Amino acid sequence: MSNQKQYVSNGIHIRSAIELSDSDLSMLTQAMIEPQSAAIISLEGRGNVARLKLTDGLPVVVKRYSRGGLLSLLLGTHFLKRKILRCQQEYEFLTRARSVGIYAPEPLAYAWRGNLWYEAWLVTREIPDALSLAELSRKDIDLGPALSAAAQQVLKLIDQRIFHVDLHPGNILIDPAGKAFVLDFDKARLFSGKKSVLRDLYLSRWRRAAMKHGLPDPIVELMSLELRRRVD
Repeated sequence: MSNQKQYVSNGIHIRSAIELSDSDLSMLTQAMIEPQSAAIISLEGRGNVARLKLTDGLPVVVKRYSRGGLLSLLLGTHFLKRKILRCQQEYEFLTRARSVGIYAPEPLAYAWRGNLWYEAWLVTREIPDALSLAELSRKDIDLGPALSAAAQQVLKLIDQRIFHVDLHPGNILIDPAGKAFVLDFDKARLFSGKKSVLRDLYLSRWRRAAMKHGLPDPIVELMSLELRRRVD
């Protein structure tokens, strides 16, 4: 992380893997501070996102972290500062996942504002024209190829003993070429148990999400078939 560039703009500290111009900083901090209209809810995760293009045309997604449940009423988007920032942890897990061949959005920067209590953001490269598996499952198409691509990425997570924690059909994007990307590594951690146990944890979370949101049966059946066939 020593090669990260450091910036401070509007009281927001930014650690970036890319060079940011003054115009980039202005656009990013504005997106971070202003209320964001594209809320990620339900199967698409928690928090808020803004999409914009930097001055060189690079499309990015700015994710603002927020709390769920009752704590959201009390603390909203504020977190108690610990050894590692929430945004930094996800940035590092995305970097780790990509380094071992898992398809995930490219992390570009993470940012925070505050001392004991802080707000946090993550900036990633946007995956153009991609749709989540949850969205695709509601279309009249053959889900087989998309689910097979998604299963390959889940198998890589299991092989690397990465516990995503919140893996579901809304957190996997399929791009126009059929490539599957795993999103939202917030709270991800390494898993020390058997791979078969990790597989079952993934399948249990996947099944609950599909049932809760009324997704078609094949989205569960095909994923279960692929993972049980490949992980003992």
